[in-house]
Amino acid sequence: MPNLTLTQSVALAVGSTILALAALGLPPIRVAYIIGICVIGALAAPFVAAKIRVAHNAVKAVRYRRSHGRWPWEQ
Repeated sequence: MPNLTLTQSVALAVGSTILALAALGLPPIRVAYIIGICVIGALAAPFVAAKIRVAHNAVKAVRYRRSHGRWPWEQ
């Protein structure tokens, strides 16, 4: 298989998903609904990951404070 760009890979994945769902007998509006949910999830993933990272850093800071008696940024 030739090297595909990101856009081509996404288009291939979406197209094959549409075909698979249509082959299962789902009506086109339901297929479009499922694809929309997947696209929104893919677009939201980086923001969710960033929020998880911020929360994790806050937990680490609190643990540091409990064990050292000061915040990590205090000298």
